[in-house]
Amino acid sequence: MFDSHSEITKSKQGRVTAAKMLMRLFELWKLTPNEELLLLDLNESDRESLNHYRAGKRAIENNIDTLNRVSMLFNIHAMLRVIFPENPMHVYGWMSAQNKALNNQTPLDIVQKHHFIGLHMLVNHLYRLCDS
Repeated sequence: MFDSHSEITKSKQGRVTAAKMLMRLFELWKLTPNEELLLLDLNESDRESLNHYRAGKRAIENNIDTLNRVSMLFNIHAMLRVIFPENPMHVYGWMSAQNKALNNQTPLDIVQKHHFIGLHMLVNHLYRLCDS
């Protein structure tokens, strides 16, 4: 699992690499720019940061909130790959799909409603599925 205190986050270049990896993950998840901003807790005025991340021109911010968010997003993806090893469509579509276990909300709905805690809720939900 990805840890917000891992080697990759200790250097600026590591955080640039993490930003590019995260943008690739967002592409695979087929997220809109607004959804990307939501998951990173960025404002509309930060939209240009997404382009800089994609191009490898900017590092993920070196603050604990952002690094924890990035860690949770990578871990969500890792757990989805464990839960759906034979179905990449589920792995890549899960964030936008309604889910009975989430009261027919999408994971994005959960994050929009509960913010940082919503990401924790999703990680905990997936962890329980991996553990069963």
